[in-house]
Amino acid sequence: MISVRVATTAEASLVVEIRERCFASVRDVYRPISDRQANPLSLPRERLDAIASINKIDAGVIGLYNTEKTLRVIGLGVLPTYRRQGIARQLLQFAEQIAKSREQDTIELSTIAETGNHEWFQQQGFSVIERRVADWCLGPCGETVHELEMRRGLSPGLA
Repeated sequence: MISVRVATTAEASLVVEIRERCFASVRDVYRPISDRQANPLSLPRERLDAIASINKIDAGVIGLYNTEKTLRVIGLGVLPTYRRQGIARQLLQFAEQIAKSREQDTIELSTIAETGNHEWFQQQGFSVIERRVADWCLGPCGETVHELEMRRGLSPGLA
C-alpha cells in the first residue's frame, strides 16, 4: 500500500537523504554544478515536501511550490528498489490534489532530457513546452545536457 504524507520540519534531513539516494542513479547522466545557485533542487526555501511510503518504508519524495496559477514540482524521485510500483504516479496525484486545493490550474516541472524521464512524464499527460541548455548541471564528462520544461493542465473540479 502506497501512502503520501507532508514531510514535517523534523523530517527535512530525511527528505534530503531520500532525494540524494533517488538521484544517485542519474549521476552517470548529469551532475549539478556545486557552486551554481540555479540548481532547482535547492530552490525555493518555502516549499512543501512530501514523502511516499510503500508498506511503511519511505521510498520516494516530491517538492512543491507555488508560482501564481501553477504548482511547480521539483525533486520528484523514487528509490531504485521501489520503482515501477506506482509511487511516482501517486506522488503526482498528491501534487494534483495540492494544486486543486490551491486553485491552481497547471502543474509544471523540468527534467533533464538525457535521462529519458520526459517520456514517462508525457505518459502522465505532461507536454514539453521548452527545451534549453541546463546551465546548472553538466554531463559526467563536462558535456552540455538539456533541460525540458514540461506542463500539464488540470481539469476543473473539487480537490
